[in-house]
Amino acid sequence: MNRHDFIVRTGITTAGLLVAPSKGFKEVVRRPDKVIIIGGGLAGLTAAYELRKAGVDLLLLEGSDRLGGRIVTTCNQWGITEMGAEWIGFSHSSVRKLCDELQLQLAHYRFSLHRLQNGVYCKPGRYPINNDDGINSLPALRSSSVFSNPNNEMDFKIDGGNYRIIESIAGKLSSAQIKTGRKVAKVIDTGKEFIIGCVDGKVYKSSTVICALPAPFIKSIRWEPDLPSDTVHSIAQADYQTCLKIVVNFDKRLWDNSDFQMISDLDLPYVYDGGQGDDKCLTFAAAGDKAKHLLRMNHWERKEAIVSTLMPALGNVTRHISSINYYAGLDASKMISYGALDMDNIIDLEWHDRLHFCGDYLTSYRGFMEASVRSAKTIVGKLLS
Repeated sequence: MNRHDFIVRTGITTAGLLVAPSKGFKEVVRRPDKVIIIGGGLAGLTAAYELRKAGVDLLLLEGSDRLGGRIVTTCNQWGITEMGAEWIGFSHSSVRKLCDELQLQLAHYRFSLHRLQNGVYCKPGRYPINNDDGINSLPALRSSSVFSNPNNEMDFKIDGGNYRIIESIAGKLSSAQIKTGRKVAKVIDTGKEFIIGCVDGKVYKSSTVICALPAPFIKSIRWEPDLPSDTVHSIAQADYQTCLKIVVNFDKRLWDNSDFQMISDLDLPYVYDGGQGDDKCLTFAAAGDKAKHLLRMNHWERKEAIVSTLMPALGNVTRHISSINYYAGLDASKMISYGALDMDNIIDLEWHDRLHFCGDYLTSYRGFMEASVRSAKTIVGKLLS
């Protein structure tokens, strides 16, 4: 059973509603003359790429000085690690097809799960994973459903780093089609066209808009007229969690295989070999309340938590730690979108046939790159139908 099927069957997720662009689409009466895309993460770039292939005039506006959103790859002497969006699953057909099209190879991952609970350390295969005292019983993991299933879809990463998909798509677009540093402040619908005003005073016009921002950022834009109340309600239901990733770099590999993975009931609930090949780094991950608790610690307290978590499996690692990097935050750009999969309550975020939404908070693969790609392809498909 993969992560997606597991969550659907068990309902072990945080509170919220599934938001999916699969119902209630109005028929588009004609091909759009020009499309402006707000947001340069994977969803926005995928939409731009699909429109470019169809020969549609487009402009992508990104508020920051970089593209990619939550996809953040670091490359250094310790290896290649993903500080943001990380995993592609077997069932993630949309993003896998896109990688094939862009000639990006996928690196396959397999994990051997270690466990540390109530002070007892167990190597892989030494504990009853499917019994009541298995992985799902760990209280530290209940607040973050992504760690609740041993078969979650942590199957692939992009060989050489996930940011390669951002670079590849951006390379298919012209410099005139991408504008960074263009934070959108207001969107005015005149009835015939949209007027998009940016914080820096730049103004753009188009017949159609695709908003590919994280749900919390949508509320920061002044919409004229106001978005319909059901759309505002839907955005409010897109549940985002604080996330924290800690990448620990070592002076040598202290674990034998690249399939090292461990869960624990300590402050750091999940650690794994997130590098590629023989990299000398381990990634710790937490979300929700566990992440907030760790963010309240200072650097030395977090380092002590790292050492304590690894002690049973790897011994005292203190003198082997070369550096510690953090990817954390309370802002929406660094949060993860999760939500309860209420399949009977699918909410449509479409306003009318000229304003559309896409992003990683839409579809049942919320929080994964698959959701970004799938929702963007769905929107563009409707526009071109």
